Formats: sequence, C-alpha cells, structure tokens
Amino acid sequence: MQDEAGTILVGVDGSENAAHAVDWAAAEAVLHGWSLRLLHVSVIDDPYGDRVVHPGGETRAPAYLGEQAAALARELPQLEVHVEVVRGNPAKVLIERSAAAQLTVVGARGRSLAERLRLGSVSRHVAVHAHSATVVVRDVRDGVGRAVVAGIDDSEHAREVLAWAAWEARLRGAKLVVAHAWDVPMGDPYGTWVPTPEMAEAIEKEARDFVVDAVGSLGDETLGLDVELRVLRGHPVTVTSRLADTAALLVLGTHGRGWFEGMVAGSVTAAALHDSACPVLVVPRRSG
Repeated sequence: MQDEAGTILVGVDGSENAAHAVDWAAAEAVLHGWSLRLLHVSVIDDPYGDRVVHPGGETRAPAYLGEQAAALARELPQLEVHVEVVRGNPAKVLIERSAAAQLTVVGARGRSLAERLRLGSVSRHVAVHAHSATVVVRDVRDGVGRAVVAGIDDSEHAREVLAWAAWEARLRGAKLVVAHAWDVPMGDPYGTWVPTPEMAEAIEKEARDFVVDAVGSLGDETLGLDVELRVLRGHPVTVTSRLADTAALLVLGTHGRGWFEGMVAGSVTAAALHDSACPVLVVPRRSG
C-alpha cells in the first residue's frame, strides 16, 4: 500500500461521472505523491449494452483525453500524468490493469433507481474484483472538516480496512471514525424465545471490545490521529449509509460477515456503492 513509486489508475470515458473520478484521483495522487494513469478503453465487447461498440480498426485517443491531461498539467504541474488507450471490455481491462496500480478509481452513475440497477456494469465489477484497492466516485465534494469513515465487520479483513482508512485520514488531516454495527438475534415467530436485555448488553460489549482491539492492533499507525469509535445497533447498511452522508471518504472491505452472515456476500459494500454520496474505497481481501 505505502509505495513511494505508486500509481493511481483511473478509468475514463468522456462522461461527467468519469470526469469526477479524474478530479478525485488527481487530488489523491498529489496527496500520496503518486503518478496518475488515465486509461480509456475503446469498447469491443460490452455485455451490458450501455456503451457504444466501436468498429474494428485503429484505436485512437479521443479528443477529451488530451484535454483532460492538458488541464491537469496546468492545474497540478507537480503531478506526473500518463495516458493510455486500449481496446477491450472496460471492466475486464481495468481489473487486469489494477494489478499494477496501488489504487484504481472509477466513476459512478447517479442515485436514481434506473442508475442504481446499472451501476454494476463496470464500477461494481471493478470495485469487487480489482487486484488493488478501488474507489468509486459519484461526485467531488469539499472534504474539509469531513471525517474518513471505516466500516468494519468482525472478520480478519477489518485490520486491512482500518489501515487504509487511517492512512487516508492522516494524509487529509481528518478525523478517523471507526464504525461497527451490531444487533441481537431475532426471536422465533411463535414467541417462545425472545432476546433478553442482558443478551443485548453482552453482544454490545463484545462488539465494542472487538472494535477497541481492532484499532489497537494498528499500533503506531494511529499516532496523532483523532479517532472516534462508533459501535451502533442496527443494520450495517443503515449505519454506514448514515455516517457516509457527512464523510469525506467511506472505507469498506469487499465482503461482510458477522451477524449479517446470511446476507449476500458483499451486499453492505454494494449498497454503499449505490447510495453513498461520498467516494467509497473498497479494500480487497488478501488471498490466503
């Protein structure tokens, strides 16, 4: 993660969504001292049917790509920018190229129902399957005074999520908010068993102890940071969505476990990708 010669890969297609992603990625690259690679994929295979399929022949750089690179050179002369144009399926190419990047950035669609259903075409596939951490950007917001929020579950993946979030908070001089959702099991439908107040207290204490231990495992990575722990009762989708409304960045893992184990894997992250107004950074689980 902490590579001095790092690169941020950002997918571009000339849309307003992609322009927001470029702006966010450029600012992030400056924060990290990394270079920026703008990747345009001229589509030859689009199973989602939401992009123009280009005919065969040479792959040419669209005019907007040069304009974006020139604008970045004027506004951020310290930033090293590379431009690349290839042919292929956008999601597949971005996932493949993410293996050589420290961070991959893609734009998101809007928040209407139709746009929510179409998010999965590229952004969600890249966020879930990329080799690097991935950020999905819906809009560029002023992050001044806003916290970096890490949403963690009770899995070993929590430390990776926290490490990214702590690093991003430090770069921004922002507060780090660590959020963890908990709840008690539901009683049976016949009323023969219901959870007790003592059970709720025990589960809440276990959840809080987990968060304290998880943050403590970071050691010096949190030195000097303003860290706030939010151990909240409720559905993790609701908890993360509420906190994301006032965040500069929401950091999540690729899969959820814990009390919401019965949900489809990754559904908490998927909901955040659809609904969060702030950029969402998805940290992949290390193999093995």
